[in-house]
Amino acid sequence: MTTIAAGLSIDSRGPCALYIASDSRITWNSPVKRWDGVQKSFASNTSPNIAYCYRCLRSFKNKFEHSHLDRHVGAELISYLLTGAQPQFHPARIKSSTELLANDLQRQNDGSLNLQTFVEVPTNSGGSIVAPILVEDNNGAKHVVALSGPLTTDNPADKGVAEYRLQGGAIKVLVENELLVRAHLPEATRRTQQKLRGEKL
Repeated sequence: MTTIAAGLSIDSRGPCALYIASDSRITWNSPVKRWDGVQKSFASNTSPNIAYCYRCLRSFKNKFEHSHLDRHVGAELISYLLTGAQPQFHPARIKSSTELLANDLQRQNDGSLNLQTFVEVPTNSGGSIVAPILVEDNNGAKHVVALSGPLTTDNPADKGVAEYRLQGGAIKVLVENELLVRAHLPEATRRTQQKLRGEKL
């Protein structure tokens, strides 16, 4: 048996948020055969790309912390704590943040770099991966720029890119944290530019 509690928030526009909570116990037809650490409710992978809502995570009292609140990161952390598995961050948001970084890199491009997004790159095994951002300089040097999830710094969120780097792909993979892109795009762009130039951070 599962106990579920649900709550609906309504404002002047109508229904605006739905909250669901459940117990965490599984039993096997016996009061002594039970497990109290089960996850029964999950974050949706198709939910809107919104970090938080007002009067939910965000309020007037915590206004100075608004830039640090992010429900997707919270869901990722809870999933890791419950399962121990490496969290897989929201794919749609990774894609959106990749486009943000690529656009800012292009905006600051002085003509010395050729940037492409979501292009196929051949692998050592004869297959291919999709490079989130492929950068080539005037000397022909290429780099793949990819994002990590907020809690998995330096590990590409894209499994194909992660495997490509692990297998020693011909093109060097540079990784930036998705949360930095969202929270401080100029800093993420500066760091990526330094990595492309081979400078130490």
